Amino acid sequence: MDEVGVFFIKIVFLLVISPVWFPVAKAFWKEANLTLYEEGGIFGRIPTQSELERQRSAAGWRPDPLVHEPWGTGPGARRRAATIQHKEGKDTPKSPVSSDGPQGRRF
Repeated sequence: MDEVGVFFIKIVFLLVISPVWFPVAKAFWKEANLTLYEEGGIFGRIPTQSELERQRSAAGWRPDPLVHEPWGTGPGARRRAATIQHKEGKDTPKSPVSSDGPQGRRF
């Protein structure tokens, strides 16, 4: 293949996978601009003192992107703990037969 054909294949490949990488790149761009706002962002001008104060007062509504969540406290922690206990054999198996009769899968 010639160089032009390889170039077009690369371009088509980037366009095809753009739904995957474009949202990630957009999030990185926004985060970098917010982080560097006091210095003018990535390609912007340095803000005036009044603009800087306005941005600092409006920054209270944004959640902090760097949140520390200790292991075992997030969503699904109980399910993971129950799975670990089951694998280690620490849980008590439930009786398959109750006073009503056998309980099994009913399709």
